[in-house]
Amino acid sequence: MTGISDGTVNITYTHVSGSCTSIISKSITVLDKPVITLTGTNTICAGQTTTFAPSTGGTWTSSNPGVASINSSGVVLGINAGIATFTFQNGSTGCYSNPSQNITVYPRPVITFTGPSNICVGNTTNILPSSGGIWTSSNSAIATINSNGFITGVAAGMVTLTLQTMAPAVFQMQVRQLMLARF
Repeated sequence: MTGISDGTVNITYTHVSGSCTSIISKSITVLDKPVITLTGTNTICAGQTTTFAPSTGGTWTSSNPGVASINSSGVVLGINAGIATFTFQNGSTGCYSNPSQNITVYPRPVITFTGPSNICVGNTTNILPSSGGIWTSSNSAIATINSNGFITGVAAGMVTLTLQTMAPAVFQMQVRQLMLARF
């Protein structure tokens, strides 16, 4: 027997063998399957989160805990690159939801300086990766960065450089005032 929708049904089984008859009746209750909803995004980076509902009333399970975990409130944490789905077990009925849609976890990019990480005004340095995203400076009056990761110090101060990809990366650097010796 397969439950189609929630409700109670009485099942009667009659077995006749010769002149003997047996009748057995049983009430069967079919319970609703929990419905889950992705309330966040279906793509995240390692270290980022997304959310599912419901946030109470049961237990969440990850299909791939090495890629993404989920807590009792439905908050998913990206751990490593890969794909995971999630199921919810209703605490009062014991019924399980269908698996969620895929949640894709992307790795964070690795940032490497190929030159000095502190520069003087007017000097330059490089940062990798030099492709695969868009570099931006939090303050181009302090330092500029082009699409190839080439950084130029403009004025003394701190600046945040951000590589915008599927997995954004952020780096802070300092530009120092160039000291000139006078004789």
